[in-house]
Amino acid sequence: MSRYYELYVEFVGIDLKDVRKVVIEEFGWEEEESGEDYLVCRGSLYGGTSEEEAHKEIYEAIKKIKPFCRIKTRWTYLENLPHEEYGDDLDIDELQEIMIEKLNKIEEDKKQNGNKRKN
Repeated sequence: MSRYYELYVEFVGIDLKDVRKVVIEEFGWEEEESGEDYLVCRGSLYGGTSEEEAHKEIYEAIKKIKPFCRIKTRWTYLENLPHEEYGDDLDIDELQEIMIEKLNKIEEDKKQNGNKRKN
């Protein structure tokens, strides 16, 4: 099973190209955004790998290139994020039931009004 993440890597004392080499080329993450001292990527963790384990692998690979650089990673799980919804309920089955009830009520009202006029 895989889990989809945004990975934010902050770094000091190492070039962006070297961080890209590790994160993108070696570990297969897809770049979303970057700057002089950060890289944002998206990708998946597989086989039960934890965020901490993945951090350690990336951290150690970057440290092999520049042992004295500073690295921090932030992992954001992108599946089933908390969210808020506003507006109408779009459950089609429920809407159909409501519409049928309203149409039946209109038909009943017409029949009752028609019977009142006849009396």
